[in-house]
Amino acid sequence: METFFASPEKSTLNELHDKVTVINNNQFVVNLIKSLSGMLAIIDEHRQVIAVNDDLVKSFGWSNSFDVFGLRPGEIIHCEHAGEQPNGCGTTKHCATCGAAIAIVSSLGTNTSVEKMCSASVINDSVTSDICFKIRAIPVTIESIKFVLLFIQDMTVLNTLSSMERMFFHDINNTIGGLLGTIDLLLYEKPDDTKLKNLFKMTKLIADEIQIQKTLLENKAELYQIVESRVKIVDLVDELQLTFSVHPVAKNKILTIDCGNNSTVNTDYTILNRIVVNMLKNAFEASQDGDTVRLWVDELADVTLISVRTETPLFTTVDER
Repeated sequence: METFFASPEKSTLNELHDKVTVINNNQFVVNLIKSLSGMLAIIDEHRQVIAVNDDLVKSFGWSNSFDVFGLRPGEIIHCEHAGEQPNGCGTTKHCATCGAAIAIVSSLGTNTSVEKMCSASVINDSVTSDICFKIRAIPVTIESIKFVLLFIQDMTVLNTLSSMERMFFHDINNTIGGLLGTIDLLLYEKPDDTKLKNLFKMTKLIADEIQIQKTLLENKAELYQIVESRVKIVDLVDELQLTFSVHPVAKNKILTIDCGNNSTVNTDYTILNRIVVNMLKNAFEASQDGDTVRLWVDELADVTLISVRTETPLFTTVDER
């Protein structure tokens, strides 16, 4: 029998019914099928379905579990390639790169749990669409018969959102980069233009904030590279005054800053700026028109204390020198 990847052999109908009996006699597996939230299929060593849970049946538009009995995974999800070979899913030339097929074959061959991502084009009511799944294949042996538990998580929406996020950050970074380049050229022609200098600083702050947001959205905060340097508090204060001189939250309100001596702290400037900006924003939002928001810096024994106060609330942050 011809195949481009996995074994083409199939169980006979009697063999399939015998395996169903084995599964039904195992109360743990029966309870797992009934109680698990998410899609689950139990297949035999020939990759044919022995049992599935209701979530899987409903997710792919089948009426009941009997309709998918003996089918292979690609046939259940309506993969457009599943019918290209006589022996179906796992035997076509496309299956060698299929995450689900690789996970199943690998788990059977190594007798270990294997997890893969699977992207597939499926056909429903003559309409082709793309879906994405995370597949975990776990081999188990029950009464000397080998089975594979297939845990399936639909990642289609998350994958789409992730792609859109990447496109968004790619485009906005290109825009910000173009803006910074344009301002830099204007500064080359007018190096003493204060407005252009301020515009460049604000745009650079926006670029840094976008990078932080990108890291947070990717749930990879641990990958953020801390860039420590000696930061002059007076430079931070200049940025804060520039930011809130045009910020809507500070309209009709007064900001006073007392930074004392020209102290420095060893920190990541972008993170420090972000924290203090949020402190000031909170203070302005809690104040009324005409109120004064005060920021001051205290030099303690081994730290520099930055504080923000409105009429009543107090916000502080501490940075090591």
